[in-house]
Amino acid sequence: MKTAALRKIGNSQGIILDKTLLDLVGADPATVFSVRVEGSQLILDPIPRAKQKAMIKEASKKVMKNQASTLKKLAES
Repeated sequence: MKTAALRKIGNSQGIILDKTLLDLVGADPATVFSVRVEGSQLILDPIPRAKQKAMIKEASKKVMKNQASTLKKLAES
């Protein structure tokens, strides 16, 4: 079992994960993780690049739908 301590990073706190641990889950410096809490456990799951792109595309569609009139006004100016 590996351990990791919380460390102060600016005004926040973070956990530094060593390269060996990140290699085990196939993570690289650009990897994005989903974060959830189950009971007293903090669960980190790497999100595959294809899923990240799909999530961004879906979020963009929602913004364009919800802000259509504002975006139209900006495009006209």
